[in-house]
Amino acid sequence: FRGSRYAGSEIGHMSIDYNGRQCRCGGIGCWEIYGSASAMIEHYRRLKPESFIASTIDIFNAYDRKEAAAVAVVEEEIRICAVGVANLINIFNPEKVIIGGGVSEAGDWFVARIEAAAINLAMKAATREVTVMRARLGNKAGLLGAAAFALDQEGHA
Repeated sequence: FRGSRYAGSEIGHMSIDYNGRQCRCGGIGCWEIYGSASAMIEHYRRLKPESFIASTIDIFNAYDRKEAAAVAVVEEEIRICAVGVANLINIFNPEKVIIGGGVSEAGDWFVARIEAAAINLAMKAATREVTVMRARLGNKAGLLGAAAFALDQEGHA
């Protein structure tokens, strides 16, 4: 779905906090401000500025060690992603919701927690047979999808 002006399906710009921060797109409270790898890293650095965290993998490793800042960031990320996924379930009633990018690097346990929370938030009729799963391509999914789209537009796919 591209929309009438080719700006459709920008789910990262769905507002999940109408009192939230302003996004680069001009919107307020966009999902990607809060529910992304860069958002997790930024949140962690606000909680623990003296620490050097380079990736979500570092945060998930700290979470495994039960470090307080990492636990706070990961638990908040689960809640944020659950709200976004619940909205997608309510709007599209999909069979599957696939989570990729840096937030998927934690593994299946993380996605299972998001699924459980999203199912709790979404309309019950829409959640009967939905599955939330991790993208097989992980953090490379967006890049490869963009490349495939470009090739398709040029008639090479």
